[in-house]
Amino acid sequence: MSKSPAEMTRTLEGVPPHDETAERCVLGSMLIEPYAAEVAAESLTPEHFYKPIHRLAFNIIAGLVQQGRCADDVILAAELAKAAVPQHDIDALTKRAILDTPNAGSIAEYIAIVDDRLQDRKALEYAAHVLNSAQRGEGRRILDSLGLRSDRHDECQPLSPSSLLQYDTKNDENCLIGRRWICRGGSLTIIGQSGLGKSAAAMQFVVAMALNESFFGIRPVRPLKVVIIQAENDTGDLAEEIKGVTAGMGIANRTNELDERLVFLNQANKTGDEFTMWLRGVVKRHQPDLVVIDPLLSYLGGDISDQKTCSRFLRNQLNPISQQYGCAWVIIHHTGKPPRDPAQRNGHIGQDYSYLGIGSSELTNWTRAVLTLREVEEGLYELRAAKRGKRSGLTASDDPHAPTSEVCYIQHAERGICWVRADHNPGEKKLVENLRQVQLTLQAMGAGGLAYGKVLEIVMRVFNCKTTKAKEILKTLIQPLCHQRLDGLYYPNISNRSQVADPVPTRDQVAGRASYKDATRDRDLGRTRSLAEFAALEAAGE
Repeated sequence: MSKSPAEMTRTLEGVPPHDETAERCVLGSMLIEPYAAEVAAESLTPEHFYKPIHRLAFNIIAGLVQQGRCADDVILAAELAKAAVPQHDIDALTKRAILDTPNAGSIAEYIAIVDDRLQDRKALEYAAHVLNSAQRGEGRRILDSLGLRSDRHDECQPLSPSSLLQYDTKNDENCLIGRRWICRGGSLTIIGQSGLGKSAAAMQFVVAMALNESFFGIRPVRPLKVVIIQAENDTGDLAEEIKGVTAGMGIANRTNELDERLVFLNQANKTGDEFTMWLRGVVKRHQPDLVVIDPLLSYLGGDISDQKTCSRFLRNQLNPISQQYGCAWVIIHHTGKPPRDPAQRNGHIGQDYSYLGIGSSELTNWTRAVLTLREVEEGLYELRAAKRGKRSGLTASDDPHAPTSEVCYIQHAERGICWVRADHNPGEKKLVENLRQVQLTLQAMGAGGLAYGKVLEIVMRVFNCKTTKAKEILKTLIQPLCHQRLDGLYYPNISNRSQVADPVPTRDQVAGRASYKDATRDRDLGRTRSLAEFAALEAAGE
């Protein structure tokens, strides 16, 4: 049953929550066991102790620990005497602290109890502040600051068909990026493997959004103000990223604009409810268009695989903030561990890419847009707008007339931390190598020529494909490299011999082997086996 204001006032005016026994056990453990003293000194502050003499004793012992000295009851008593503490209080504390401590090895449990009571006292202090503010007629302001006010203005407003038909979607004032790809109150999740460069990509993305520049075709409707909250990169890491991005984008002379629109906050100590309460204050103070949370796992404060945990954080805590202040979220998230079977690592198709992030599918269901970043070949990465991608503006090239694409290929810049467009697409280098192997094999057969079936066999082996695909490859890619004589056999074009950098072995070089054809076949089989991974993709038509 809820208490009346008078009862609440009496509660707040009572003795604040504390546990004298737990406080003495912490102090006793610190006097008994040096390791416990180190743990407590790192975990607690004098504020954790309710009784003044306990605060003073902790401060003395923690100071000795910082000096590399051990504390005992004799040293503590002497230091307390210097602080003019009455002798009977000193004797009572030093004796009871040690006698009341059953096991110094339970220091973690004692610390937890003391910390819980501190949080209780802080909650009551805040409650007293709320009560006093409400009594002064400031209840609306307090509820607004907590996002708790519920009145007729906050209720779901019905929308009529006529109002929806008249809504100007082409000039939507709530649109922030793309063709209503990201709007106020919306969200974008950027997903990629650890160590891939997600944070650098996010840095490049927000810099582009702040300066109204293109991020591989993705553009904001105007320069946006962005707050970046991150937990994994130190100051040096951030400095390297922004230096690399500004140099790579050629915008090093626009620092003043970035100072106006980018705010970096390093928050590594708050999660869950505590984080979102702090976050509300940040958004209210800075009034950003975009808020980057990097990474989600550092702030969720629970099991990412639990739908209830995700729904509470995303829908009940983030949504009210973005809806009240008109910002959009950019969530940086990790993928799970890759499958052990390499054949399964690139098995996502279509909208399945939206679910690359580790944890509950609630994250993908909640977010309005998804960008995925993954390595498809060594040094080659795929940037995919996996959810509502056709609205993003992403393009496969820098051609100003290029149509919107859901996929583009990028790579790390040769210098600095920056992403640039790739100089080739997946499979192109391997395709050229495969064709070169076919050409080498054909030429290695010499003047004897090859029957159609033999050529087909070579193509099937090199490209690791079935007959139907091999016939298509032979017709479109291989036949231009050779010609068919009246005897029905295929012969390599003489003009193509000079294009082969690797010399084909002569008959004399393979003397003693079963046959010239066997020798060159063995060589080419060994050379093409390393291409099996690409050949499988090529055969599947990917």
